[in-house]
Amino acid sequence: MIRKCVSFLALAFAWTGAYAQSAAKPEFEVASIKPSPPPPSAGIGFAVGCRGGPGTNDPGLFICENYSHLNMVLHAYSVEYYQLSAPDWMLTTRFDLRATVPEGATKEQLPLMLQSLLAERFKLKIHHETREIQRYELRVAKGDPKFKESAPAKDQSSLDPPGPPKRDKDGYPIIGPRGGMAIMYDKAACAIPA
Repeated sequence: MIRKCVSFLALAFAWTGAYAQSAAKPEFEVASIKPSPPPPSAGIGFAVGCRGGPGTNDPGLFICENYSHLNMVLHAYSVEYYQLSAPDWMLTTRFDLRATVPEGATKEQLPLMLQSLLAERFKLKIHHETREIQRYELRVAKGDPKFKESAPAKDQSSLDPPGPPKRDKDGYPIIGPRGGMAIMYDKAACAIPA
């Protein structure tokens, strides 16, 4: 089925000449944005995302860590990934942002502040267009759904007992007969104390 979706074309880091605004958008009081350091060695996680800002317990400070350029645009314009047409490098180029939010700013103004920041620092310009794209839509077939309600489990003794999992001689969890998920550990990279 063909569905109509709004698509955005974003061109970043391109010189756009003078930046004109029909109405002044709210801006951060002070903002520092710099490339994120490379991620740590393989197997070690690192923080990605934003916190703070209006509506949180730290309304005066908005911080993003290891946030891709693409995610900043998605956050600023409140669009979904499939609605954005952008170069691949925007997904891999990551930044750390630390911005002071003006007193009394609202959650609705935060995306506008990000838009102003992207336009000022990256000379970002967007172009709105409507495109027809192919998407699938799941529908119930004629008649009623063929799903049946499952019967309750008769024997509860086969279920794992609640509480922490049992561990093997090396301190790694033993997955019970239910399974449910696969957990893989690299014994050389991590150790879980018993």
